[in-house]
Amino acid sequence: MSAKVWLDGQFVEKNDARVSVYDHALLFGDGVWVGTRIYGGRPFKLAEHLQGMLASANALRLPLPMSPEELVRAADETIHANGRTEGYLRVTVTRGAGTLGLDPRKCEPVVAILADDVIPYPRELYDVGLDAITATVRRSYPLPHLLSRGTDVLAKAEALAAGCLEALVLDPHDQVSGFTDANAFFIQAGELRTPASGDPVTRAVLAELAAEAGILFREPQSVRRDELASADEVFAASSAAEIIAIRQLDGAPIAAGGEGPITRQLRTRYRDAVRRLY
Repeated sequence: MSAKVWLDGQFVEKNDARVSVYDHALLFGDGVWVGTRIYGGRPFKLAEHLQGMLASANALRLPLPMSPEELVRAADETIHANGRTEGYLRVTVTRGAGTLGLDPRKCEPVVAILADDVIPYPRELYDVGLDAITATVRRSYPLPHLLSRGTDVLAKAEALAAGCLEALVLDPHDQVSGFTDANAFFIQAGELRTPASGDPVTRAVLAELAAEAGILFREPQSVRRDELASADEVFAASSAAEIIAIRQLDGAPIAAGGEGPITRQLRTRYRDAVRRLY
């Protein structure tokens, strides 16, 4: 069955969904987006994710044509229209069609909502973990949720060329920013740590799961690559990817390699939690 896309208040078939070549999202990467998993026919913490997208839109002076509550209702309609009980939901707001110049005053924002399959990493790797490299490019995005993600695309291409599925991305000060598709987390001396960058919704979920398991969660701070490389365990986590171990970084194993016991415990708790809630 072809996916149906919610586009400015109407459902259109996936292959028929169109935006103008004059849309400033295409011309300048001007827009915002957010994505999350679908469990039991419901989007995971969509309202919380939308708050982050709204903050980025406000910073861009991009007026959203719909309220967060209206976006949640449209997302539910999109999930229902596609018969989804599992999968991935993405909400995108573009600046809309304008001129070839940067002036946004003639643009009318466009909203597109997609509900489809998600395959961030092969399922069989969740039990053994991913190999990753450290990307040579640096991430310097001033805001989260921006459509323009050229650094992540380049980092992902670097990883694939090296035979890996993930890349650790640093910021201009050589501090850990995260992985291309997920937040970076690590275990050191029994503590769960993560850099201050990254999705705060995922960070809050992991902090809650750690508290339930009696694992100390250290408040986010700056993290160096060597701290990650010498950690007892490292994992990537996001609403799309859930939790997956990083077993090797730049050809060197993380500790003994593979999925560590705390990562496995948190991954199990995450899956149990979403099943209970959804």
